[in-house]
Amino acid sequence: MSLIEHKTAPDYNVCMQVFRYMVYIWETYEREAETVQEGMSKRQGFLYPPILPIVYYEGARQWNVPLNFRSRIREGQTFGKYLPDFEYYLVPLRDFSNEALMEKGDEISLVMMINKLQTAEDVEKFRKLFMRPRYAP
Repeated sequence: MSLIEHKTAPDYNVCMQVFRYMVYIWETYEREAETVQEGMSKRQGFLYPPILPIVYYEGARQWNVPLNFRSRIREGQTFGKYLPDFEYYLVPLRDFSNEALMEKGDEISLVMMINKLQTAEDVEKFRKLFMRPRYAP
């Protein structure tokens, strides 16, 4: 399962926000399992699903926020084994050129290209990209 958080500016609290969402997802999963069979979540074989946390960043500034949860906890390294430990996967839209996205030719890449439109100049570049012939004869 994946969790996608959208950001338009660097946010140093994104790890805590993503962690809260992950816990909400697991709590919902547990409640649903309990409606199927009471006590299911307390059994040895009950496992929570993995969650891939993704931060989709489309801001103009460089994303310089640490990717791991421990970085937001005082003495996180010292108490490391007693703390949740995860990293989110960052998709920094500004690192993808329109040409590279265009080559992929899928719907997600098109959405990413549209999300990059922030100025009149961006719109003009986007328009020109679609006016060019896709394949040379």
